[in-house]
Amino acid sequence: IRRQRQMCIRDRTHSGTGPEAPEVYVNAHTGTILQVLDTNVYADGNVYEINPTADPTVVTRELLNLTSTTGLEGTYAIAYACTAPDGGNMCPGRTRNAAPDGDGHYLFSPDEPSLVDPFSEVMGYYHLDLINRHMEDVYGHVYTCDGHRWMDIQVNMDYENAWFGDQDDDGCRDLTMGQSTQDFTYDSAIVYHEFGHGINSTYCELRRTFDTVGPIYDGAGINEAFADYWAATLHDRPVIGEYAGMGEPGELGFRDLSDHAVCPDDLYGESHYDSPIVSSTMWDIRSTLGQDKTDGLSLAILAALTDRPSIDEAGRTAQSQAAALEATGLLTATDVAAVDAAVIDHGLIGCEHIV
Repeated sequence: IRRQRQMCIRDRTHSGTGPEAPEVYVNAHTGTILQVLDTNVYADGNVYEINPTADPTVVTRELLNLTSTTGLEGTYAIAYACTAPDGGNMCPGRTRNAAPDGDGHYLFSPDEPSLVDPFSEVMGYYHLDLINRHMEDVYGHVYTCDGHRWMDIQVNMDYENAWFGDQDDDGCRDLTMGQSTQDFTYDSAIVYHEFGHGINSTYCELRRTFDTVGPIYDGAGINEAFADYWAATLHDRPVIGEYAGMGEPGELGFRDLSDHAVCPDDLYGESHYDSPIVSSTMWDIRSTLGQDKTDGLSLAILAALTDRPSIDEAGRTAQSQAAALEATGLLTATDVAAVDAAVIDHGLIGCEHIV
């Protein structure tokens, strides 16, 4: 008996609306589907849903979009740990402390302030995957670098800070998460904030500039403002660094977008300190328009800004883009009036930098 061969087409696709990644075999002659294979890797991991201050309960969640059975590598995120500092380089190399158990899961317990804490790697993977996937699925914002959609995150850096930049010199910027008493990766808003810089940079670099007197930090402050906005809007929590920003007793967070900031009263000439003028404006707009409209407006503003904008430009761009979105039917006249009112109330129009 001779079995007849069939010519088939293999297609691996992603729906764009969920974690499914089927590999489909189709008869090239008839178009009949011969076989559908699930190519996903399924694993659970222990995480904080938001941060230990918001809820100290460790929960078990599915780690979506994994593509590896041996490490935290996926479609939207790859997690590593920093090696020990080398001179001034706080994260000179990368390693992995999180390996799956015999059932393929990552069920670690928090081990803070250890610098070899696998729980931190799981937190980094889970929350970076979550926001990267959310921005693609909901708003069509596709992060890409060198032909792939994932962003690297390295955790357990022995330094009290976090940043967005090309730590490993591979040409793609990534997230580097540090710690002191608090592990910054335990606070999901810090992961979202640093990824927020990646969202911003897709549209414009938002950097400081100089005039004859000295540096102008408006552009960098606007960058920090929208990074904070992306961190706050995902979970509807306006405090950035609820856990990572704890310092003196009673101190909570690095910045609170619900605190009303206005130019020139809250202008200091440093990007992080100046950022609430814009971020609290966007949060006030969100309180009226809701998340979906304000997230969409934020993307439209970023797409229209120059690389070194002033706060005045940010305010006028918010107004012009709101009017443009009204013309498309995405915003109403009432929405546009609310945007105008917030921009004026926070003093963005005519805001001049200080030295």
